[in-house]
Formats: sequence, C-alpha cells, structure tokens
Amino acid sequence: MKYIYNKSFNLIRKRVVKPHIVLVNAPSWSIDRPPLNIAILYQWLKQNGWKVETVDLNIELYNKLPDKLKPLWSMSNHRHWVDFSSFEKLREILHDYIEWSVKELLSYKSPVYGFSASAPNRYFIMELMHRMRLRNRNLFYIVGGRGIFHPDERKVFPPNLINRFVIGEGEFPLIFLLKSFYYSYSENGIKGILNPENTSIDYNPPNFLVEDLNLIPHPKYEIFPLNKYHNLTIPLLFSRSCPNRCTFCNDHSALGKYRVRDPKNMLKEIKYHFEKLGIKKFGFNDLAINGNLNALIQLADEIIKSGLKIQWEASAMPKAGMTLDVCKKLKKSGCHTLNFGVESGSPKVLKLMNKNFTVKEMEQAIKNTFLAGINTQLNFIVGFPGETEDDFKLTLDFIMRNRKYICGVTNVNSCLILLYSDLYYNPNKYHITLPQNKALRDTHWKAPDNTFEIRQHRLKKLINLINQEKLAVFVSNIDEKEIDLNQLTNSV
Repeated sequence: MKYIYNKSFNLIRKRVVKPHIVLVNAPSWSIDRPPLNIAILYQWLKQNGWKVETVDLNIELYNKLPDKLKPLWSMSNHRHWVDFSSFEKLREILHDYIEWSVKELLSYKSPVYGFSASAPNRYFIMELMHRMRLRNRNLFYIVGGRGIFHPDERKVFPPNLINRFVIGEGEFPLIFLLKSFYYSYSENGIKGILNPENTSIDYNPPNFLVEDLNLIPHPKYEIFPLNKYHNLTIPLLFSRSCPNRCTFCNDHSALGKYRVRDPKNMLKEIKYHFEKLGIKKFGFNDLAINGNLNALIQLADEIIKSGLKIQWEASAMPKAGMTLDVCKKLKKSGCHTLNFGVESGSPKVLKLMNKNFTVKEMEQAIKNTFLAGINTQLNFIVGFPGETEDDFKLTLDFIMRNRKYICGVTNVNSCLILLYSDLYYNPNKYHITLPQNKALRDTHWKAPDNTFEIRQHRLKKLINLINQEKLAVFVSNIDEKEIDLNQLTNSV
C-alpha cells in the first residue's frame, strides 16, 4: 500500500485563520474512562492560547459496534491489534467503522492532527492517517505516546506518513511544533521532536521532562462524552514515572525520573471533578501510587480534611511502610482497591527483578491492606529468566499462604522481553537468546531451562490454582487472540 505525504505546507498556513489542532484517541483502549493524556494536553494547549479539539474514537466506535464485535476491545484479543497479519483481517471487519472515523475527523477541518500511540492502536492510527490523506494531501500528522518511544516502534509506520514524532512528554514539544507549523518558528534544538524527513528514525532525541508537575493545568473531562463510557471512572495522575527500575519493565527508561505533585494540588483537581461533574469514582493511573509514601499520606490527610466522599483505586508497591495505620488512613480517604505488583513469591526472582521489597514485606503490606478494608489485587509474572521450578513453586506457596488476604488477581502473565527494558538491552546478562523473527522476540525468547512452552505450562498451572481458589483473573497473556477473526469475517 502506498502512503501519501506532502512536504509543502505554506499554502495551508496562509489559509488558516485560527491555529487549530485535533487530538485523537484511537482504539483499542479502555471503555470505562476518557483518555488522561489527551485531556492533559488539551488543557495545556488551551491555556497557552491554542484552539484544540478532542475526539475519543475509541469510545465512539465501541458504542457503534454490534455486540458480536465488542469483545475485540477485550485484553484477551490484544494481539489482534498488535500483530499486522491479524490487523489486516481486523481492518476488513472494521472497514465501515474506520470510514466513519475518517469522515468524523475530517469534519473538524483542521490541518493538524495529533495522535496518541500505544501498542494496540498503532496500525489503526496508520490506517486512519492513510485514508484521511487520500482525501486531503495537505494534512500534518503529529504522533506521540508510549507506542513510538523506541525506533523499532516508529518503524511500524511507513516512510513519509508521519510529519513529526514527539518522543517523551508532549507538553512543551507540542507548543513548539504548532509555532513551527503556523508561524515558521525553528524546531532546531527542541527536545522531544523527531522530524523523519531529515533525521534517522533510529535517533532518539533527548526527552523534555516537566520538572514541576504542579505547573501543568489539571484536565477537565467535560470535553468528552462522559455519558458514553461504561462504569465511568475518572483518571487521575499524582506522579509520573516510577521510583523503581524493575529489570522486566520499560517504564523508567521511557518516562524518565520520578516526580510527584503537591498533595494540595492533587486535591484541588479531585475537588473540581467532584463539584463540577459530580464525579465520585476515581482511578489513579500512577505506576505506583505509594512511590512517595509520605506524599500519599499527605494526600489522604487532605482528602479526609476536605470531607469529600469519594472512591479511588490505584496500583501500589507492597513495600515496607504500608502499616495498618497507613492503610486505614488510605481507606478513610476513599481507597477501595490497591493493585500490588507482587510478580513472584521467590526471594531470588524478586532480586533478579530488582524489586525494592522482600517477600516478608509483601505479605505484611497485603495483610495490612486487607485488614484495613481495602480490596487487594495482585499481579504475577511467570518464567522470569533464572526462575526454576522450585522458584515457581514458591509463588504457588505464596498464594496459598496468603490466600485469605487476597481478593483477586489483576494480571498473571508469562514474562515478556519488552523493548528498552533491562532484559532487552542486556540479554547476555540474563542468558537470554532472542529469536531471529522480531515479531516473536517478546514472547518466544529462550534461557536455560526456560522456553516459551515451559512458561506457558507454568502460566496455565498458576491460573488453574487461582481459579481453584475462586480468585478472578482480569488479564492474562496466555491467549491474546481469543476470537477467531476468520469466523468473524464470514459473519460480518
């Protein structure tokens, strides 16, 4: 397929009366909450004098789908969106819905469109941009998000389709890009901007980090059709990045140093959503809400002092400091669920993962959270490099030993080699052999006594135990192509 690109935008600049950008959230994504990143960028650009519009195609399309297609948005079908061979079939199934999306986006009559990319929506974004440019060759595309941080992720997009990539946090790079597009400002030396026309796609420009998160205006979600979300939860962000550097994870390398907002600033945002929209249910998107435990305790104090009756959930580290008194305070502030990244019950594996807590500290944190009346959800990773059968058995023993304090399991996955994780950058250190086929690199790697088949066997065994103990599993990568697209194609 040939993709269309136009290098000349002088004519557009002359015709545009008011600078304008449309920010787009493409499927597949959560259906219970509006996109936090786009909401933040909208408010930031608006505060800086730009005309901005937002489109959450994810929720709009989901609500248009017949019931038989809605399971495509489930994590159990995640790989259909990520693997190109599957997406080609998916594109055929969703053809009419993609056409509707193109017409909807073009109706905004903006020369500039910004897309937030993640692994599940890259191919969908690519298809949108191609079809839009067939109708208007002069469109200027900006793509940012976690889905294009690594060069291999950017190479998914055909040459000359994207005008600019924003690498890392987008607030300041977007301002400079809009000034460049509309007023011919120079982009030279601006962190976070990659122009594929004159810079290698393999180059990772220095990121622009917002040092003081309190300078960012809080998002206002009334810009989205809140009545269309299912079991609406309003997303919040108390911090950016993660204080820890787990060896299987790529969050720290992509997001930079850990930063946290002032608790009073966070409360101000919560209070706005509560009073303006009547929102009482919130979900923190933080990688670890207790990354700065003192700040979290201060936030809980502020919420309690305010008298706001809200509910909130978050991911957290099961580390030292999560005392019963702390957990009771979190409960009083409205916390109803904490999702702990336990990953393994083996001290050796936790050390290999570079976890900053011990098995004993995990058990105490989970117990205290449960006794405080907070729902405890756990994450597990099976088959980390160096994990033996004895290590795996320690994870099974951990579950049984702490069963009465565990309410459920959010994620249970076999270990993946994620781009720009320590496992990816240093495979020899972990005795990892990566397959030649890049499409299988994350799943089908090998290590001594550790193959894809062994990991799948352990994963099934762990899931069976979890089911036996009547603990619900929300997400697992044991089967991420649950739906047969060939059958679905024939039925559409």
